[in-house]
Order: sequence, then C-alpha cells, then structure tokens
Amino acid sequence: MPLIAKTNPSSLSELAGTSGREKSNLSRTLKTMERYGQVRFEKGDGREVAPRANYASISLEMSFA
Repeated sequence: MPLIAKTNPSSLSELAGTSGREKSNLSRTLKTMERYGQVRFEKGDGREVAPRANYASISLEMSFA
C-alpha cells in the first residue's frame, strides 16, 4: 500500500504502470483489499477509478506459539 499513498495514482491504469503489474491482476488484489477496508476507490474521469489507501502504514503481528 505504500505505493498507492506515495504516488497517489489518478487511475488503476496508472498504478498498474507504476507497479509493473497487469491491470486485471492488480484490480482483483485491490478489490480484495477493499473488502478488508485497506483501500477504497474514488470515481475519476469516465469509467476510471482511482485507488486510495485508507492507512499510511499497516503493522502485522504474528505469534508462532
């Protein structure tokens, strides 16, 4: 998510170009992240949507007991 917060892309296509990932694969990943409240989409021009990070950072704590 830092890439979204850092680059503030105007569209999913722009983020795909920046990240080097295929747009369709990136879209699926971001939709999953949206379900968990990690990202949201803002309407852009025409049919474009702009991904936005809901958090500046995320920490994950795991216990291997």
